[in-house]
Amino acid sequence: METMKLIREFAQKLKNLEVSQREVWQETERVLTTLYKARLFTVLFHDDRNGLLVRLYSSNEALNPVGGKKRVSRSRWSETVLRKGEVFIAPDKEALISVFPDAPELISYGCESVLNLPVKFQGKVIGSINLMHEEHSYDRADLSPALVIIQMLVPYILDGGFESCRDEMPGIVTAIV
Repeated sequence: METMKLIREFAQKLKNLEVSQREVWQETERVLTTLYKARLFTVLFHDDRNGLLVRLYSSNEALNPVGGKKRVSRSRWSETVLRKGEVFIAPDKEALISVFPDAPELISYGCESVLNLPVKFQGKVIGSINLMHEEHSYDRADLSPALVIIQMLVPYILDGGFESCRDEMPGIVTAIV
């Protein structure tokens, strides 16, 4: 399917006010995995104030359950994606192992490379869209379509993050505004 047509159809579906969070993430997964392959697709909300990442969606809940929270630690990944707001690609198993402590488990599922796409709102990273697949799957990918698509997800990431982090709500609101 033509890329621009795929993006237009995606935008049309998002305009439907009856769309649930789950439907948004499933449609996002469908569109992004049409453009870029992925054995695992996840969406994370970034609560910078409280140093948390919250999983809003996962294509494999046995491996990465929705609602899971992780403390953000200082790493090459967090510096690139969360602090600088730049795309991160780990092209192979070695790179994956150097960045993610759970890399052996991910690799056992055939997730041997990663593409992390930070989502920004008002200059701050509020989340990331993450695709994992075979080694070198994203090395030469044209990320322009993905960068357009992920910005359409800002309200859904904020909404999902607020819903998932009610206890930390004051910190989240202060961190974003």
